[in-house]
Amino acid sequence: MVTTHCLTRGVRAGAQVPCSWSTTCEPYSAAHRRLRIRPGSQRRRWYTVAAADSGNSDFEDELEKATREAAEIHLKSAELAQQQTRRELELATETDKIDESLAEPSRGRSEDQIVQWSQETCTAVEEELHSYWISAGLRTTTAEALARSMVRTRSPYAMDLTLLHAKVERLQRTLPDSDVPKLLAAYPGLLTTEISAVVTSCIYLTTNFDPTSIPTMIEDAPQLLTLADQLNHRITKTLHAVQCLFPKASMDDIKSAIAEEPTLLLKIPEQDREWRTTDIAELPIDIGNSLVFGMRQKYAT
Repeated sequence: MVTTHCLTRGVRAGAQVPCSWSTTCEPYSAAHRRLRIRPGSQRRRWYTVAAADSGNSDFEDELEKATREAAEIHLKSAELAQQQTRRELELATETDKIDESLAEPSRGRSEDQIVQWSQETCTAVEEELHSYWISAGLRTTTAEALARSMVRTRSPYAMDLTLLHAKVERLQRTLPDSDVPKLLAAYPGLLTTEISAVVTSCIYLTTNFDPTSIPTMIEDAPQLLTLADQLNHRITKTLHAVQCLFPKASMDDIKSAIAEEPTLLLKIPEQDREWRTTDIAELPIDIGNSLVFGMRQKYAT
């Protein structure tokens, strides 16, 4: 049995809908249809679909109200996003000023400014820093050591946790594949290094070594990120020295060895010697061990 409701579903208001004469039709609602006999035909019944009831008007009102609320939420979100972006830019500018002042001693803090912390102040600041580094994921002993180091050196970020967090976040965005708090614990000087210098160091490393090895190199020797002005020279000198020590090694093997032992970039350039006449046994034991381990003894004689 087919009802008028089924026949007229989805049909516009006022349309005439045919129904087979042989089919028994049960009226859906007297308010929603009226019977009309098509002239010249007794084989069909025609129904006119009534206009939508007042429920549609209520739906349209609710839809309009929801649209207005959504527009207000969008505008408020955009305003908050702008305020957050402006605040981040202000903090970034402030951290840049701090880093630049420390990079140029003539513009830095005076000795009087550095020692003007009382014992009570040092204790309070150290406790706050300890709590911050714990929340950043460091272990208790590591967080304590880093907090103590920042207080001892009178880091300009020690007295303002907002600026400290802003700098850590900027470093994390610059080094997305690294654990920045761990890098800072290994080498606190990275905290006051300019972001531009960190980016430059990353470019030098990526240009000379396998990009997939860079996060590990940074983790093993975070100090490399603070040597932007001399890193390219250090890389060139280290490659030359290792090639002289292992003349049978390919450049790819040499770069792989340095990538596994990145501290060589810190140690070898400090050696004042003629590398072509140097035997590996003549080198300091830590450099010799790093070279042998990095080359996997493949070319060791």
